[in-house]
Amino acid sequence: MGITSKPVSTGFAAIQAMRIGRGNAAMGASSPNRIQPPAMTDNPWGALWSPDLMTLVAIGNPRGRKSAGPGETPLNPPLARGEAGRSVLPARRDCIPSAARFVRGAQASSETAKAFSKIVGSSAMDTSQPVNALTIDVEDWIQSVYDVTAALTDRFVRNTQAVLELLAAHDVRATFFVLGLAAEKSPGLVREICGAGHEVQSHGYGHRLIHTQTVAEFREDVVRSKRLLEDITGNAVTGYRAPAFSITQRTLWALDVLVETGFRYDSSIFPVRMRRYGIGGTPRSPCRAITPRGCELTEVPVCCLQIGGTRFPAGGGGYLRMWPYAVTRAAVRQLNGAGEPAVLYIHPYEFAAEELQELGIRIPWRMRVHQGLGRRGVSKKVARLLGEFRFGTVGDVLAEQAIAATYSYQRSFTNLPHPALSP
Repeated sequence: MGITSKPVSTGFAAIQAMRIGRGNAAMGASSPNRIQPPAMTDNPWGALWSPDLMTLVAIGNPRGRKSAGPGETPLNPPLARGEAGRSVLPARRDCIPSAARFVRGAQASSETAKAFSKIVGSSAMDTSQPVNALTIDVEDWIQSVYDVTAALTDRFVRNTQAVLELLAAHDVRATFFVLGLAAEKSPGLVREICGAGHEVQSHGYGHRLIHTQTVAEFREDVVRSKRLLEDITGNAVTGYRAPAFSITQRTLWALDVLVETGFRYDSSIFPVRMRRYGIGGTPRSPCRAITPRGCELTEVPVCCLQIGGTRFPAGGGGYLRMWPYAVTRAAVRQLNGAGEPAVLYIHPYEFAAEELQELGIRIPWRMRVHQGLGRRGVSKKVARLLGEFRFGTVGDVLAEQAIAATYSYQRSFTNLPHPALSP
């Protein structure tokens, strides 16, 4: 079966779909009270209807909370009523249903449940498994997410130091993709990262999405960042990650610019087609990438979870925050079981649970929820990952792995304009 890579979104629409699916499963296939999947809506995350993903999230959340008690206001009203008028789906104070109740009712997704359970396995670290890469995108939330023209605050320094403390506690080295603006504002932080034995690579200079730049602007951005980081650390900078994984099918020309400017590997291509980024069907583990111009560099994609022919994002960031821990764990275990490394990413600001409240600025409620949800649990999830799996830098992964797979991005760029090829 070929891999199908459908657009996958998260948010309240996905949670609503899970609640409806559970109610429908409890009523049975023939019930006239079954509710139809929600229509696609114009919201920042989109709508999602996937039985496989519903089972995936439910199994990954083994501790469901109690229903709303007398006099309590549920987060969402009941979605369906049985023939006797009694609510089929009890109102819950948390959005994600418990595994036990959901799996008992969702027999239609039992095959996915079994496949997921096999992937999860035990929690003991297996030292025979490949080393995985933990990567940190060093940036300031207010500038990288809220307003790209805003000045950086000092929060990114404190947040990054919290990450450094966690890594030191577990004796783990990681790769830090540092934004040029952050390095300019706090060169001491970059030296602290480097002095702790971590790898410092480039996240670009100004956190501008690649499709908003011309070829010349992009080249200037990455060269400026590369030189700045090399001057601070005294080490060669050979790795790059684009802001918001913005190397997509229409910006594959950026790979050629990276080769021209001395980069040896890129970690910008998300192997799941999402609404804003990602190229579906591309390799899930490091490979030799053939650029549209025919050059070569190593591509190091973040990991995802594949169930059947469908891929689900599970490589870190918002997915680590909002998915149950077992989803990320299953993605890492699946790749390691095949002898492949997993690459995870986090942002230091995701360790700051109260940051959005403390900023004192007006943030749209949807952005506030989407960007703040799950922050309190990030440090614990990362600590669990560091305790269960082997982690190191991207350099460690590439040194350990004999990369034989080759993937040509020339075919992905067919019939699309390629400004880097222009004279």
